[in-house]
Amino acid sequence: IGQILHELDIQIDESHIVDQKNHPILTLPIHQASESIHAPSMDVDRRQLQEELIELLGAENYHFNREVVAVEETENDASLVFADGSRVTGDLALGCDGIHSIIRDKFLQQPVKLEHGDYDCIEGIATIDPAQFPSGHHIQVWGLKARFGVGWVGDDRVRWFVGGQDIAHTSEPPVSKAELLKRVAKLPEIVAATIEATEEDQIVRVQHRHGFPPKLWHTKRVCLLGDSSHTLS
Repeated sequence: IGQILHELDIQIDESHIVDQKNHPILTLPIHQASESIHAPSMDVDRRQLQEELIELLGAENYHFNREVVAVEETENDASLVFADGSRVTGDLALGCDGIHSIIRDKFLQQPVKLEHGDYDCIEGIATIDPAQFPSGHHIQVWGLKARFGVGWVGDDRVRWFVGGQDIAHTSEPPVSKAELLKRVAKLPEIVAATIEATEEDQIVRVQHRHGFPPKLWHTKRVCLLGDSSHTLS
C-alpha cells in the first residue's frame, strides 16, 4: 500500500493561504509536521486510489450490498456482523464507513451530532499546466464570502474545492460551470483557471455536514479512519 501511495500522491510540503486579492495570509510548513510524525501529508485522487487497492487486494475480496450492523472484538481478533446474519473475522476492523459510521456510533459508543451547513461545496479534478504553481504546494483562498482550495494529485492533475455564501446555498438548484465561473470572478485568477480547466462531468456538488470529532477513535483491534473520525463532509 505504501508503494501505491508513493506512486499516486504528491506530498504536500507547504500550504499557502491568500486572501481575496491574492495577498498572503499564512504559509503552513506541512513538511515539518510530516517529518515530526514520520508520515507524509498528501492529496490523493480517491477514485484512482480505490482502483489501485482493488487490484492489490483482488476484486474477489470486495463485497457490496452487505450492511454491517455490529462489530465484535476479542483479545485475538475482530469480527463484522452483517444484517443477513453472516460474519467475517480478521486481525483488525478498520472503520472507513463515513460520517454515519456504525463502528463509531454503535461499537465505540461515540455518536456524533451532525450539523448541516447552509452552503454546499463544489469540487472537481482538473488537468492544468504544471507551471500554475509549484509541485508540493497546496493553495487556499480565503475570500470574504467564498473559500477555495487546490492541490496536486499527479504531475498535471489537481483536486479542488470551492464553497461559501457566494457559491451555492443548499436551497439553490444545480449550478452550471458557466455560472460557477461568474461567482468566482472576484477571486484570484487561479480559481477561475482551475475551474475552467475542469471537464463538466468531473465537477460534483456535495452537502456540507460537520460535527465535533469523537474522543475515542480506536481500541486494540478496531480503528476509525477518514470521515468516521474527523466527521467533516
